[in-house]
Amino acid sequence: MKLFDITADYRKHNENKPHYYVVAKDKKSARAKFSHRISWLDIYGCEEITDEARKTEITSHSYNYIVF
Repeated sequence: MKLFDITADYRKHNENKPHYYVVAKDKKSARAKFSHRISWLDIYGCEEITDEARKTEITSHSYNYIVF
């Protein structure tokens, strides 16, 4: 499984859009999983996190991040 950083918001012109993290097998399933859980937000970006240190930080301290 891979970890994806999804940028989503309901405001199109917000400069500081929040980030959410999704564990999925690919980008398509990460977007689908997020949209299924939080359907009212528009997705503006979906990038795979490849930095192992950042992945470890997010998954081991999930109480500091919004992880699905």
